[in-house]
Amino acid sequence: FVDNLQAYIERKLFTVNTGHAATSYLGNQKNYKTIAEAISHKELEEKVLRVLEETGKVLVEKYNFDQEEHNQYIDKIIGRFSNAHIVDDVKRVGRSPLRKLGRKDRLVAPALEYIELFKTIPSNLVDVMAAAASFYSEEDQESVQLKQLITEKGISKAFSEVSSLEEQHELVKALVSVYNK
Repeated sequence: FVDNLQAYIERKLFTVNTGHAATSYLGNQKNYKTIAEAISHKELEEKVLRVLEETGKVLVEKYNFDQEEHNQYIDKIIGRFSNAHIVDDVKRVGRSPLRKLGRKDRLVAPALEYIELFKTIPSNLVDVMAAAASFYSEEDQESVQLKQLITEKGISKAFSEVSSLEEQHELVKALVSVYNK
């Protein structure tokens, strides 16, 4: 039992789910096949850790989690991702990018809270959102729809629509800048 269930639900979403998605989208960019393979590469693991530092900063500030305990939770999650006995396909984990780029889901929600709390852009989360916007698997209808939306409307209008943010929002502009690199 915990005093604030919402805090722990959000911690799971912003740590496990965000970390899993980050590993998938960044791993997909490097053509890794499994989550364990992707996270085993030091550079990618360090990037995922920086993403989780950003989401962790939000959680610690918002819910007063103990920083050291939260760092141990992150390490535990990275350990799960690293387990070579769990064959978790990068393309499977990356499915549903439209939902995952939604305003209240694992990528945009913590980024918006980060901006609100710290008055700056969470650059690592933005990198993952740009990777999510680039994700494509012909077996995943959402990624097919997202690619079509970007092709038809451009990345700025497409991400604005998917995230329910104004096109002039600083997070939209940041994502567009990274996506276009």
